[in-house]
Order: sequence, then structure tokens, then C-alpha cells
Amino acid sequence: MEHQFLPRNRENKSELQIYEGLGNKVSYYYVQRQSYGWLELSNFDTISQKISGRFELDLVNEKNYSDTIKVREGIFDGWFSMVR
Repeated sequence: MEHQFLPRNRENKSELQIYEGLGNKVSYYYVQRQSYGWLELSNFDTISQKISGRFELDLVNEKNYSDTIKVREGIFDGWFSMVR
């Protein structure tokens, strides 16, 4: 079964929504303050507005705190916009 992961921020919590198939929501996972995690920026280019880096974190299911997702060796490359 194919899963779709949608990160977002809700009520001061970083959240990951997980869907499977044709949009059936499976559950929400959150990054808690006491959870393990780190973020390293390897590129932050203000001219081309590109950002990249590495990360690791633990996510906790909102309804079952013993259900966790451990993300290891995560990478990201993206673009950003600056508001002045």
C-alpha cells in the first residue's frame, strides 16, 4: 500500500499526517519537545533561495504514545522565500 506523508504545523506542534491509498487518513504523528531530533543545514543560499540539509527525529502517534516513527539519515533539498 502506498503512503503519503504531509508535514504541517498545528497548534504549536510539528505534525506528520499519514494517508494510505486514496486519501484514507491513518493517523497523526507529532514531534514532542522531549523527543530525540536534530537538524543540520548544509546549504542556505539567499541569492537562489535554496536550502538543504540533514535531519533525524522521533515522531509519536497522537493516540498511542508507544507508537513511534524513527526517521534516520533524513535529507532535504528545497526552496524558500524571504519576507521582509
